[in-house]
Amino acid sequence: MYKIWFLIKYFFFYKSSFFMKISILETGKQSAKENMSIDEELLRALDPKGCPILHLYEWERDSLTYGYFAKPEKLLDFSGIEKHHIDCARRITGGGVTLHFIDLAFSFLCPEKITTFQKIRWKIMPL
Repeated sequence: MYKIWFLIKYFFFYKSSFFMKISILETGKQSAKENMSIDEELLRALDPKGCPILHLYEWERDSLTYGYFAKPEKLLDFSGIEKHHIDCARRITGGGVTLHFIDLAFSFLCPEKITTFQKIRWKIMPL
């Protein structure tokens, strides 16, 4: 298990006439591999009937992530990556290469019970 110091906050999101609980997980600055491993762990452990999770995180240093089906040997210049001390990791999701500098990153994990967002008007209401 990864050493994760986090703060879980609960907010209620207003949707028509009911409230929904969402977990907000802040894991701070981690390496690219640690951040992507946490996302993968959260996705695999997500309860299909549970509440959504918003995972907020930052990068220990300049990083790049690449999609699950990407071929890094065809997309990346590993000598340049080493020269500039860039951290690399594969994402559990698809897509190309994303470069991360000082950004605050997030992932939103939504259980199957939440079927659509098109008709939802969300308002954040703190407890």
